[in-house]
Amino acid sequence: MIAELLTWLTTDCAPQARKLGYLYEAVAMQARIKRCAQAWKSHCEQAQTFATNCMHRQEKGGIAVVFGSGLGVDLPKAALLEQFDEVWLVDMVHLRSTKKAWGYHHKVRFIEHDVTGTLNDVVKGSLTTIQPQQWLDNADIRFVFSANILGQLPVQPLAWLANQVTTHDDEQLILWSRGLLQAHLTYLHAFKKCGAVVCLIADLEWQYHENNKLLQSIDAWRGLEHATPDASWEWRIAPRGELHGNRTQTNWVGGWCW
Repeated sequence: MIAELLTWLTTDCAPQARKLGYLYEAVAMQARIKRCAQAWKSHCEQAQTFATNCMHRQEKGGIAVVFGSGLGVDLPKAALLEQFDEVWLVDMVHLRSTKKAWGYHHKVRFIEHDVTGTLNDVVKGSLTTIQPQQWLDNADIRFVFSANILGQLPVQPLAWLANQVTTHDDEQLILWSRGLLQAHLTYLHAFKKCGAVVCLIADLEWQYHENNKLLQSIDAWRGLEHATPDASWEWRIAPRGELHGNRTQTNWVGGWCW
């Protein structure tokens, strides 16, 4: 706990990342990875394999952009560095341990960026949906990887808003959340139109069990229709002992290559 607190206190990040809980979640996730390494092993391997196969559809060289690079445990680091001239890692927070895991490689650029473009409005209590345009004019971008952030885009903002005095009802929040997901998908398709190969790995469903009995199943796409994934697999994100009592969480994950 002391190490986690020190990391939270000493990590440089945007005020929004600290205020909305992105830094807290990154620090907590770092600790969870250590506890759940064996349970996560299959997911990480399958995500890395899928992304590697997808990137190899593109010629070598140019720039790879990873949205939601996180702590990097499910990213094929060696393959990205070998395939591309530059690797841009885009997320709200980059911990020092994450940078160290990439070996401070000269090809890697860490970019703190709000991929939704909405967080400035969220902290003011306003729900807006913005269609991202960042980097679409860069012809050197050859590969774009959305690394399991799609379903997560509304999560931290909604958690923060839940503790504020706002006039937003549940229907407004659901529609806004769905709008964030759709805007991100449109953004990825725009890169595809510009000539990049796009890899999307995203949660399909979050399942909660207790004593091996299904308690709840949540659609991570919030009702948005989507094509059948090219691959899908199970991620035991919270094995027994991570949640209260005998509860566990399993995410079903899909991969698409465009």
